[in-house]
Amino acid sequence: MLKINGNQIELIVTDVDGTLITDKQELSTLVQNKLLALQAKGISVSIASGWMPLGFDNYTRELKINNYYQYVIGDNGALV
Repeated sequence: MLKINGNQIELIVTDVDGTLITDKQELSTLVQNKLLALQAKGISVSIASGWMPLGFDNYTRELKINNYYQYVIGDNGALV
């Protein structure tokens, strides 16, 4: 597992706009590969967005978030 300051990282939560995706609304191969590698090491990855979950469903599929039985946060936190 990865650690920061001696603390084990168990979860990474990322926003969509300007954080996870580019200005062209694309998920870069580099970001996708890094997040998939983290999940393979047992670190959970989740998306939190102001968007409705169906609006970022393609990114959850690309990151295989559903394959790892993880959650997403949508509609500014109203939906989990």
